[in-house]
Amino acid sequence: DLNTLIMTITYPHAAPITVSLKEDFYNDQTQPAPQEINVCGQKCYAYSVVSKQVNETLSFWLKQPVYLVKTSNNDTNSIGFKNEAPFLCVNKASVQSLSKQCNSPLDIKTFRPNLIIDTNKPYSEDLWINHYSHIQMGRQNGLLFNSIKPCVRCSMVNINQSSGQTNSINYLSLLAKHHNINNLASFGMLLSLSDTQPPTVESIKEDIENTEHTLTWWLSID
Repeated sequence: DLNTLIMTITYPHAAPITVSLKEDFYNDQTQPAPQEINVCGQKCYAYSVVSKQVNETLSFWLKQPVYLVKTSNNDTNSIGFKNEAPFLCVNKASVQSLSKQCNSPLDIKTFRPNLIIDTNKPYSEDLWINHYSHIQMGRQNGLLFNSIKPCVRCSMVNINQSSGQTNSINYLSLLAKHHNINNLASFGMLLSLSDTQPPTVESIKEDIENTEHTLTWWLSID
């Protein structure tokens, strides 16, 4: 609940847990230094929940030791916790290029995007951070997004999203070989919704058409 800042965690056939995001976690005043943790191979820092009972209950539910943490970084462009960048944009042309490299049709759902674009240049989305401060989805009344960073991939791309079985092709290794950024297998761009009001449709159109390739946008809500 974003109004009360109360998070409710439920589990089948068990009483729910409620945690205050404001009061039930350590912070700069109560814990001198945040914990260093690893999320999908990336180092980040977090404050743990105060209540040991919460961690014990979650560990019991999940049948393995776990603990609940909250990010310590107030920088909105930090994505150590993936839910700080809720939008993942994937380029259809990039998927088609990767399909050719592995000589096998590749379902775009393998990369679990919630935003899909179609351009005439594979991996053009990699250039957004250096060339654009904002990206607009939709020519009229479109939403404005911030480009944060390329999405570093994990072994989840090797799992068939429909069957839950491991794919016959190791797409993570394929990305590591053919498309790694800063020595990390990456695919797609992580975005956040911008608070900035978009410029006029005419200026966005002119800016896009003056680039080396034409962009066609649409929104996927799968």
